[in-house]
Amino acid sequence: MRKFDLVVLGGGVSGANAAYVAAYKSKESKRQFSIALVSNENAIYSRSALPSLLAHEVSSLKSITVYPISYFRHVGINFFKRCEILRVDFNEKSVIVKNLEKGDNFKLFFENLIIATGSLPKLPSIKGVGLKGIYTMKWFNEVKDLSKKAKPGMKALIVGAGLIGMETANALRKLGLNVTVVEALPNILPGVLEPVLSNYVQAKAENMGVKILVKCSLESIEGERRVKSVILNGKKVPFDFVIFCTGVKPNTALFAESGLKMAEYGAIKTNSQMLTNIENVYAVGDCAEKIDYVTKRLVYR
Repeated sequence: MRKFDLVVLGGGVSGANAAYVAAYKSKESKRQFSIALVSNENAIYSRSALPSLLAHEVSSLKSITVYPISYFRHVGINFFKRCEILRVDFNEKSVIVKNLEKGDNFKLFFENLIIATGSLPKLPSIKGVGLKGIYTMKWFNEVKDLSKKAKPGMKALIVGAGLIGMETANALRKLGLNVTVVEALPNILPGVLEPVLSNYVQAKAENMGVKILVKCSLESIEGERRVKSVILNGKKVPFDFVIFCTGVKPNTALFAESGLKMAEYGAIKTNSQMLTNIENVYAVGDCAEKIDYVTKRLVYR
């Protein structure tokens, strides 16, 4: 039976950091504390570096890895990579996991659990969103695939003019693509910059050859198997790719009927210690609703 003092679900930076801190505290207190970290990917990497991967400034997963697997072994963390979480039983204190490479299922038991399942891209409910040529900037393999297929002269539409959207626009311009960014709000980088600074950045981006359309809505995506064109404010415009940079939503569907208290938008509710309503079960990162340290208000970031 595989039983651990702590099981961390999710191989993003939040989950990996939680596992690392627990391992560090274990060594500091000279108490043997068994820790398991479960991830559906091969490594713990920086998602903020994905625009650099797209621009061919970095080329490998290793180059953007935050915690090498060898380091986990060194500090005593059992890293279960390429594993999908199928079910969590809070009464039995167990997690059923599927090895995506071997195809077999196995069970992990825990005394304490940290849920760090992160987030998923938030995509609009419009026609054509499932066509080939649709991308997000969330996953290494997806961005790597886009970086291989994006060629000079091709046309790319970026939906969303936040930080990731603008960084993606910059990366694709470096590759020689014709880039258009659409933003439904009146200014780019909404919530990040004041209008005056936003206009300044927009002018700089346009001088680099990026076409920016504000107060513009993507109504549908056209094509049989892959993207051929889109409808922007009622006008049909041809594109080879559509990249969604429209934010994220909590990746918590697995816990919908679990007994965990959740916010209406799907984030797991926690207290000031990140503890959920279930004893010894915590939630951190993009899957969790937090209490702001300064305002003491519930927030989701």
